[in-house]
Amino acid sequence: MTKNNSFSLTELFSSDRFAVCRDKEYYEKSWQKGKSYDYCQKQLKIGKPNGYGLLTGEFNGVGIVSIDFDGDSADQVAKAIGSWLLNQDSMCWSSGKKGHYQIAYQIPTEHLALWQHISKYDLTKYKNYSAINGDHLEIRYKGCASVLPPSVHPETGYYKWIKEISPRCLSFQESYDLLNTCLIFIKDNDLSPQDELRLIETALSHILSDDYHQWVTVGMALYNHGVDFDIWDKWSATSAKYDGKGIEKKWDSFKKGYKVGIGTLFYLAKNNGFNQSQWMRENLKRNVKILSKTYEKSGNDINENNVPFLFEQLVNKLAQPEINESQRFLEIGQFCTQYKVAPS
Repeated sequence: MTKNNSFSLTELFSSDRFAVCRDKEYYEKSWQKGKSYDYCQKQLKIGKPNGYGLLTGEFNGVGIVSIDFDGDSADQVAKAIGSWLLNQDSMCWSSGKKGHYQIAYQIPTEHLALWQHISKYDLTKYKNYSAINGDHLEIRYKGCASVLPPSVHPETGYYKWIKEISPRCLSFQESYDLLNTCLIFIKDNDLSPQDELRLIETALSHILSDDYHQWVTVGMALYNHGVDFDIWDKWSATSAKYDGKGIEKKWDSFKKGYKVGIGTLFYLAKNNGFNQSQWMRENLKRNVKILSKTYEKSGNDINENNVPFLFEQLVNKLAQPEINESQRFLEIGQFCTQYKVAPS
C-alpha cells in the first residue's frame, strides 16, 4: 500500500474481489464472497459467463465504492453531493448508453469503520437538485458489484473503459460527502426540538468517546447540526481520557472542519445497539399519554379552539378502520408538533 493510501491496478486485479455474470446477472452461489480475476477469465473462456464484475465494499482492508450514473440528469444529483464527482478522475467505465457510466473510488483507511454497514443507496434527488425522466444515481458498497469492461452488455454490446486507472482514494471530506448522502437524518414531523435533543442524547449514550477519530466525528456532527457545546462536553466526559483541557478550542475548530451530518452520529449509535425506530415509537406513546392527561383535566372546558377538543377529533380519526398503523403514528406526530405538545 502506498503512502497516499491508494493502490495500483495490479494490486486490484490480484485481489479476490470479482464475480462472473451473464448479461449482468451474477449466478454463482455465494458470489458475494469473491473470486480471483484469473478464475473469472478461465470461466469466460469456458463460455458460460459473458462478463465479470468488481465487488464493492471492503476486502482485505481495502474499501471500494462505486458511483453509478444512470442517465444524463444523474449529474445533477452528483453535483448536489459534491462537484468533485463530475471530474471522472478515477477508474471509470460505461455501458455505452448515453449518460450511463460508473466511477470507482477507494475509501480512506481511517473511514472503513464508518462505511462498514453501508450497502446500496439509490437517489433521484438530493438537496435542491433532482434527476428527471427516470434517471438516478446509485452508491454501491457492501454486498454489491459493478460489471466491468469488456463484459457483454445485453443492449449495447460491450462495456467500455473511459479511464482504465486505479480507483482514486477519496479525501476525508469527499468520503463524508457520500456518507452524509447515505446517512441522511430524516426528522419526521413528530419531533419537537426537545424531543430531538433527547433522541441525540440517547444515541450518544450508545457511542464510546474513547476513540479519538470517533470523538472528533461525533463533535463535528453535533456542531454542524447546531447542538450546544455542553452536549458534546458532557458526552466527552464519559471517557477516562477526558481532562477538559482544550475541548472548547477543539469545538471552535469544527467551524472550519469537515461537513459531517448528524446522520453519521445515529449510524455510529445504531452500530452499537441503538434502535431509533423503537425510540420514535416510545416517544409517540409518551406524547399521546401527555395529551390524554391534558384532555382528562380539561373538564367541560371544550371548544373548537383548544387542544383537548382537537385531540378528541384526532382520536375519532384514528379509530377509523382504513387508517393503518404507520398513518396513525404520522397523524399523532403531526398533531404533537403542530400544537407543541411534548414531554418537558
